[in-house]
Amino acid sequence: MFSPPLIQKALAWVVIVLTLALPALGQDASEPPQPEAAAPPSEVITVGRIPSRYEDLDKRLATMRKGLDGSPEAQIEAGLPAFRSEVEERTNALDALLGRARFSGSELEDKRLEWAALGVRARQWQTDLGDWASKIDEQLEEVAELVDLWQRTRNAA
Repeated sequence: MFSPPLIQKALAWVVIVLTLALPALGQDASEPPQPEAAAPPSEVITVGRIPSRYEDLDKRLATMRKGLDGSPEAQIEAGLPAFRSEVEERTNALDALLGRARFSGSELEDKRLEWAALGVRARQWQTDLGDWASKIDEQLEEVAELVDLWQRTRNAA
């Protein structure tokens, strides 16, 4: 069964876990939540700064629009027919190889490398699209903050 040192180690781990977990479990759920730090007062644009801030906003939105021109989507979409053809060719070649009575390990390794190259390209496309989506998410967050700022400014006026 278990040796005494193993049991002792297991018991030590149980004691450690319970020591760390019990204080958190013992907290009273009825305790009021700790007050968070007070939020800074909402920024609004003063009337005198509205024209210059509007110009800044216009420039920022133009920069964002230019940044959207570099989408990898069109390039990837343009490469998909050739990619599909390569997959079909490699599939047929692999089927032919595996259909033979004999083939060497180096032939199989060559096929593996060919498929790996396709996988690298597909992963790169996935990374490019993920990076692009993250960039768009960041810009959407920035736009939402700008809309909120201008809405607060409008409400304050």
